[in-house]
Formats: sequence, structure tokens, C-alpha cells
Amino acid sequence: MNRARRATGLQPTPPSREALELLSAYGDPELTDLITDMGDAVMRLVPDCVGLSVTFLAEDLTFTLVGTDPSVLRLDAMQYLAGGPCLDAVTTGEALHLATSDILDEDRWRLFAHAEAATGVASSLSLPVMHEDQVIGSVNVYASTADAFDGHIAEVAEACEAWAPGAVMNADLSWTSRLRAATTPARMEQRALVDRAIGFVAAVQHLDTRTAATRIREAAARAGVTEPEIARIIVETAPTI
Repeated sequence: MNRARRATGLQPTPPSREALELLSAYGDPELTDLITDMGDAVMRLVPDCVGLSVTFLAEDLTFTLVGTDPSVLRLDAMQYLAGGPCLDAVTTGEALHLATSDILDEDRWRLFAHAEAATGVASSLSLPVMHEDQVIGSVNVYASTADAFDGHIAEVAEACEAWAPGAVMNADLSWTSRLRAATTPARMEQRALVDRAIGFVAAVQHLDTRTAATRIREAAARAGVTEPEIARIIVETAPTI
């Protein structure tokens, strides 16, 4: 990471820190500063903010910043144990309203909902990130008070380079974006593996990388395996190809 870890404010979760360090190693160090600066800006606008998640849909990557309050860390552990409702507002681009009472009424999420009530995440703000009328990502912000975002939605959207008219309150009170952020490093490693395999196939078969990627994708589909699975075989056997 480019900057020293701060003792206060929002910090990347361990998986997000790992993913950001991987991106920096691959030549994209600005993303770490972009996300941490976003967290700083939101904290100035919403002092009760306890966390923020940024999702890039095309890359299928999510990064999460959290406060250092011990209650937030305990909530993270409960989320891994109990899960939470899906992020329909992010994946479909459609507005979704989910009140606290709705979560508490769902038996499937009751364990997490009780922990959420005890640890003080009282409101969330979900904002789509748009490009030419298409949803390309999202920002989810979490706060410890129910009225934390009152009068600040437009300012938070501007700080996050998001679309204020698409704001949805309390769509992710159970903070499910943190689960996606936790799997981001693994998805990045799989993507790097596939990229290496594409390079090997392109070199050996004298193809451009787009054609090589298509061949790997089609081969995986025909064999009923995933692209990372076939990519691992290609990479591991590359010296003998």
C-alpha cells in the first residue's frame, strides 16, 4: 500500500488489504488511495460511519473499509457465521428497500440480525456508480445511527463519484458486501492464473490473446470444468506443451 496504515478512521479489512496490495503489485497503486480517500471523505460527512464497501461489477471485485471499533470487528465474525440477504440492488441495478423489521422476520438471517442489533449498525446507504446509463459498480456505506445519512446523501454520492438519484436506504443492513470483499483475493488469484494460461496458449498456438481466451473458455465449458481449473492444468504443464 502507498500510505501507512492509519490508527483511526476506516481501514481496509485484511482480505481487502491483501487484494489492494496485489493490485498495487500489478501496477494499479492508485486504487488504494482512491478507496481510502473515499472513506476519509465519507467519514467527514457522516461521523457515525462504521464501514464502506466498493464493488466493481465488470471485474467482480469488492473492497471494504471498516472502523476500528471492536463492535464492528465482532459483527464481521457474525456475518461469516450467519450470512445475510443478497445485494439485489447492486446486481440488478433495481431499487430495493429492506427495513430492519424485514431482516428480523427472516429466520434464515436471525442469528446475524440479532448480532447486528447488538453491535449497532443501524443504517446503510447503497449508491450505484453509473457510466453512460449503465451500472458499473456500487458503493455501500454503513452507519451506527438510523439518521446518519439524513441530509447527506447528495454529498456522500459526490464524494464516492456515485449517482445520488439511485440511492437506496437500508438495502444492505446485514453488510453482505463484506462477504464478497473477503473472496476478492481468491478471485484475483484465479484471474491471474487464467491470464497466465491465456498467455501460454497464445504463445504456443500463435494466437492473439482474445482468441486464446475464447478457446480456454470453450474448452472449459465442453469439459464441464471452470476456467481456473483448466488454466491450472495449462500452467502446470506449460513447460511440456
